[in-house]
Amino acid sequence: MEEHRLPVLKTLKFALKDVAGIIMKMPVLCMTVMLVFLIIKIYKPSRDIFRTEGFTIWNISEFYFYFALIVAVRAIFALPAYRLLIDGEDRMQRNFRESIEAALAYCAAYVIFKILPLFALRILVSPMLITNSLAFLFFYVVVMIIVVPFCVFWYIRWSLILPAIAVDWQGVSLRWTNWLTEGAVWRIYLSKLLLFAIFSLCFKVPALMVWSFGFDWCVIFIVAVSSTIILIADVALESEIYIWCRDKKSIVLAGVETPSRI
Repeated sequence: MEEHRLPVLKTLKFALKDVAGIIMKMPVLCMTVMLVFLIIKIYKPSRDIFRTEGFTIWNISEFYFYFALIVAVRAIFALPAYRLLIDGEDRMQRNFRESIEAALAYCAAYVIFKILPLFALRILVSPMLITNSLAFLFFYVVVMIIVVPFCVFWYIRWSLILPAIAVDWQGVSLRWTNWLTEGAVWRIYLSKLLLFAIFSLCFKVPALMVWSFGFDWCVIFIVAVSSTIILIADVALESEIYIWCRDKKSIVLAGVETPSRI
């Protein structure tokens, strides 16, 4: 019997298995990603790892350099990982030009649909931290209660744009990904929230405990490893959600016209 709703726990279970599968089948790429994160964390002193004031020791050129580096590393890792999990490709079975075009499209989509919403959320939240007016604060909280769920809803509706680009970037569209996630938004959100909670307990809590004892180098290593594992897990979860939405949902919606991917 086909499931009509995204199975959250089963999806998480498959995603965690996929994490192990990616590490075993792509060990060189995973180690390279971890090494890049480790170098970044070494260059950025560990005392700044848990700061929330921003990039206090970076100048503008360094910020853009590391921003571009992280986006590029994610694209280099995520494209073959998505294809491995979704289509079963065990290597980059694409020509060089197609791979470059897909990577550029992925980077652009990642910045637009992942990075910019986070910056926008930080800008929206910042007035709450500096205001002294209770009336303004109350009004602002009410507005945020309305605005944030709306933004999160559409953020999730378009969240499968990244695996869609990896699989077939020339045929992807927002209408296509919007159709894929229809009716599954809050279950996708719950899946991502649970995954975040799992890895927060596994990595962030031990890192904070080690940091409190002053073992900065241990913290740097833990953060580098956790950044790599979280990246792998994020790709794995989005792949499992994409597979379910593409395959299972198309069965549930049999008889409904599928929107064009063009």
